[in-house]
Amino acid sequence: MSSVALRAPTPIVVGVTGHRDLRPQDVAELERCVDEFFAELSARYPDSDVIVLSGLARGADRLVARRALALGRPLVALLPMPRSDYEADFVEPADLAEFGDIAAQSTRLIEIPWAHGAHGTGDTARAAQYALLGDALVENASIVLALWNGHVTGLAGGTDAVLAMAQRGRGEGALAAFDRHAAPFVYRIVTPRESYAATEGEPFSRTSLDDAGDDACLRSLGNQDRWNRDAAPLWPADSAGEAFAGRDVIARTFAIADTLAIREQTAEQRAFRAVYLIGAAAAVIFGAYGNLFSRDDWLLGIDVAITVAGFLVYAIAMSRNAPDRFQDYRALAEGLRVQEAWSRAGVAADVADHYAHRQRSALDWIESEDPSDVPASKLNWIRRTIRVARQLYDFSPDEPHDRLTHRDRIRAVHAEWIVPQAQYFSRAAARKAAAAKRCRTAWRMLALGALACTVVLFVAECIPASRPLADGAAKSEFFFTIGMLTLCSAIVQNYADKRAFGTLHKQYVAMHRMFATAADVVAGLVDGEFDERRAKAVIFEIGREALAENADWMIALRDRPLEIVLSG
Repeated sequence: MSSVALRAPTPIVVGVTGHRDLRPQDVAELERCVDEFFAELSARYPDSDVIVLSGLARGADRLVARRALALGRPLVALLPMPRSDYEADFVEPADLAEFGDIAAQSTRLIEIPWAHGAHGTGDTARAAQYALLGDALVENASIVLALWNGHVTGLAGGTDAVLAMAQRGRGEGALAAFDRHAAPFVYRIVTPRESYAATEGEPFSRTSLDDAGDDACLRSLGNQDRWNRDAAPLWPADSAGEAFAGRDVIARTFAIADTLAIREQTAEQRAFRAVYLIGAAAAVIFGAYGNLFSRDDWLLGIDVAITVAGFLVYAIAMSRNAPDRFQDYRALAEGLRVQEAWSRAGVAADVADHYAHRQRSALDWIESEDPSDVPASKLNWIRRTIRVARQLYDFSPDEPHDRLTHRDRIRAVHAEWIVPQAQYFSRAAARKAAAAKRCRTAWRMLALGALACTVVLFVAECIPASRPLADGAAKSEFFFTIGMLTLCSAIVQNYADKRAFGTLHKQYVAMHRMFATAADVVAGLVDGEFDERRAKAVIFEIGREALAENADWMIALRDRPLEIVLSG
């Protein structure tokens, strides 16, 4: 096995499928096509590494594997069965030697166990294993590179079967139709076979990433590349090779996502406050100019300057996409937090299969500019990032916590995840309640101030002795004060609604109760009579609830985007 250093946490995974019986005269042209594919991928996503996932069968699998190694791309060998059984397929000594040489240069070698523990050499059993290999390629790849002639054979585990699964998306039966946004992108190179030279399409013609730029998977890879660009400075270059080996990879990726989320949250909060404060100041100054100081043109100049400043703050925040980045990186961090807890506790579940599935349609509608055209979920890149982190974690044996007993592993999850989360949600609920109270108090005081001024003006109008108060400049000042107090109270109320203080307070209270209850239950299970099955079930369920809460949190914020608040 070879080692490799990654530049950033989340590589693009390319799964390979294709014909075994390539024509010898086509090899050089196919290699050129594969090289151009990798060059196009690097140009489109310059900040992302590329990992090749191949079954190392003769023909297309090995051709792509050889080019990947020649270009310095990490290669993961994914075998359809234990290696000793797989090597029985290679009857020619040269065939077996080539397999061994490429396998030795791979960064990882993964063996898919026999289905249901069965071991067999019959065609049916082996075909079933190749079908499992196709499943694994589609599940783990962002892009499927297919060297295919375009003809359908109907063979289980065949190239056409793998591509049909890739185009259909993950899931079974009717569920696949609802998860097409998670399907990998298929990049096809039209490839003749030695046994059947006819092709559907011009030989060696291929897909263009630019022509397929509207593909949901490619859009998600753009977000993934942005994440890698932001994360690269925080990714430890001196230990990147170790990270690929899987040591604490989920924890490291979580730490980076958490750091970026905090950074983007600070930028987002500053932009929100600045836009609202500038909007309020511009409204007050314009009101003063229109009602009190209409001859002072310099005041109008100040109002214009403040208004321009508000637009600049808004434009800068939107150009950096700070609100979406904050929400995306927080969602990624929370998904990785749950994945780490599940993996450490021995819960055989993938966060990517559970994150935001119930809320996906709501998120799609919120993000769609055209209600008649619901886009594929932007959260797909988050699921892929979590899945890749879990792959690197699962591919590495002998993690430190694997040497702990089952009881100690669950006790660690209790102490390092469940209890801290209960404490966090308690503090977060208190902060949101305090913020909601401050906004409510400010709104009430401003509204009462406007009401008080209105009552005073009304009394002045009704009492003859107070008539001078209701005339001339004094009356204009009252009108100005009432208008500004009313406007500011509306701005405060709108700000509180945009920040969703009340909604988030309720969510955090519910999550605190849930984690506190789970902490008590798990503590009883590990400190008393140990019940591993029930403890894992509790950890799994509380993880699912945490993922659902995070998706609800994202809905609450994305339904309230930052908008310019300027009057005048």
